[in-house]
Amino acid sequence: MEDDSAHLFGPGSPKLTSAHSPWASLHGNETYQEPFVFSQTLGDTYTHKDQNPRFSIPRKPLKGATVSSHSNVELGNLKSSTQQDRHLSDSPSNARKPTIGVFHDWWAETLCCLIIIAAMVAIIAIVYPHQNLPLPEWPYNISINSLLAIIVVAMKAAMLLITAEGLSQLKWAWFKRRRPLQDLTRYDRASRGPWGSLLLLWTLRSRNIVASIGAFVTLAALAIDPFAQQVVRYYQCTISIPEVNATIPRTNVYQEMGYHLGAGYSTVVQGMQSAINGGIFNPGLASVSFHCPTGNCTFSGQYHSIAYCSSCFDISEDLSLQRINTTYVSQAYSSNGTIVNQTIPVTLLNTTLPSGLYALSWPTDTIDSNSTYFVMQGSGVDGYIEMILGLPVDFLLDSSYQREGCSDAATNDTWYCKGYGAARCELSPCVKTYKADISGGSLVESLDGPANLSFGEVGENAFVSTVPADCLNSRQRQSLIELGYSIAEDTSWIPYNVSIDTFTGDWDTSENLSNASKAIVPKECIYEIYAPSQMSISYFLTSLFNGAITPDDSGGGFGGPSVLQALYQSGNITFDIVKSTFQNISDSMTVHVRKFHHPSRPLLVSVVVLIVWTRPERQSKLQRSCPR
Repeated sequence: MEDDSAHLFGPGSPKLTSAHSPWASLHGNETYQEPFVFSQTLGDTYTHKDQNPRFSIPRKPLKGATVSSHSNVELGNLKSSTQQDRHLSDSPSNARKPTIGVFHDWWAETLCCLIIIAAMVAIIAIVYPHQNLPLPEWPYNISINSLLAIIVVAMKAAMLLITAEGLSQLKWAWFKRRRPLQDLTRYDRASRGPWGSLLLLWTLRSRNIVASIGAFVTLAALAIDPFAQQVVRYYQCTISIPEVNATIPRTNVYQEMGYHLGAGYSTVVQGMQSAINGGIFNPGLASVSFHCPTGNCTFSGQYHSIAYCSSCFDISEDLSLQRINTTYVSQAYSSNGTIVNQTIPVTLLNTTLPSGLYALSWPTDTIDSNSTYFVMQGSGVDGYIEMILGLPVDFLLDSSYQREGCSDAATNDTWYCKGYGAARCELSPCVKTYKADISGGSLVESLDGPANLSFGEVGENAFVSTVPADCLNSRQRQSLIELGYSIAEDTSWIPYNVSIDTFTGDWDTSENLSNASKAIVPKECIYEIYAPSQMSISYFLTSLFNGAITPDDSGGGFGGPSVLQALYQSGNITFDIVKSTFQNISDSMTVHVRKFHHPSRPLLVSVVVLIVWTRPERQSKLQRSCPR
């Protein structure tokens, strides 16, 4: 009887004995060996000839394998041809038809490869269309992250299946040479999870590059989930919503009149009076109202509005200091208790401006209500306001007299250290150019360039006008040049002699122009102020800033109008305080003026409204700015 084991191990191979063979059996006192029987398809299944399922070991096709252990049990080269399979098999029932094509054996791995490719395509297809866009509103509140997590889980499972199958197949290739039988267990553990893969990497130490790569991929799969969450990042960004309207007050005409007092002169409306007083006593409280439904709006480009501008100049050098020696009469009690008059010599100091405004200072040890510490006076016609801080006589009587904190040369030129000073301030109508941005419900508005103070001649309807050069096209500019206007390339504003009648909406001018010449400039480009309104404000400011600060008779304080006391600040007045006060007044007046709107004047403001959204963005684009 031919030994079946010879077919398995080849001629000359040692036979398995009861001491070495795992399939040895005892029948009485005899020991016999039961060889393997191979199926018709090589490598499809190694099966014990009694077809006991406990000994079925399914594996992928592999030509030849050698297994060794410390017991020196070896398997010979496996034959791969169909004829050899049939010769080895003594059980016809094990025979099967040969498989045609690789897909029959690798269909699961092929399907997993297709799943991985499809998952990558799906991730791109989901993320890319929503780049720089608001979050999609999908059914059941499904988010992009949750959908990506599902796709990544499927991709990870497919990848691990391929890796596990590959490691299992590489196990048989590993035993083409004599190897420790323990490596079989190591490969099996590596195909089951990260811990086994880590042990296999440590065991192989790069002796099997392909198996090491497979084990590394199994370990790297642990990082897929956290890195997948980095594919999408949510951040605050703005997108345009054209259908939403945002507004900010501005005006290209100002015409407010109170009670008529005379030719071209009326009282100032209560709103303007409150704005002026607010700039003096409550600076910084006046704010521009706006309408921004989203709380985040950007106004495209710049815009103009009628406003009020302030200007202050230090004219201390124009002061004339005059020393006056005189006497004054003071009453005192005599020795018999009667009241007598005493004539006392005194040195006074008169500080005078060329306009005639003066401040008269008495010595500090002589209290007299005629001493003028601070004086203001305005010119309603010219529109300016002058003020003088009078020099105390102590500066002349004592050459070493020095106020505290004035030893530094950098501060010696201030009004406080010099003891005197003078300024001329003016509040006049102008046109300001702004940029604005509303973020988080807060308006940030800034000036964009210098204000325009150039207006044309007063027309028949008593308006003065100006036109921004950037509002005109080349044809309109050329037409104005032909009418005698001087317009250069760098001209920003054009003093214009044509205005719009706010009652009729028609063009008006004191010049003899045709209707076509009057209509050269569009109405929305003309910025005009009603001259009587400005004249009324000038007279009001003149009366408001008029008076003097004098010491009271008891020597405990100062007397004078509250407006002047707010500037004087108990003697701590400086030119910077004066300048900032008038700036606050002009800002407050501007806020009031910008609220004025006449229905006959169209206001064309280019506005872009933006709202904050949360957007997904690919990781590779994180540094790109959000478009507006």
